[in-house]
Amino acid sequence: PEEDTLALFVDMLFGAKLASILVCQAGKHVSHTYEDFNDLSLSCKAEGYARERKRDKLTQLAKKL
Repeated sequence: PEEDTLALFVDMLFGAKLASILVCQAGKHVSHTYEDFNDLSLSCKAEGYARERKRDKLTQLAKKL
């Protein structure tokens, strides 16, 4: 169905596996655990934030020197 196709697409874009590896100090036994997760990070800008170009920032810095 279409829902399955959409879910696969979202997993392909944002999905990953988190690996945890634990080593016992006494017996040196190693344990591996894998966990599926999805991540979508969004940056939050303050109200009134104006994005400046790198060139403009360098020009401002040069004027201060």
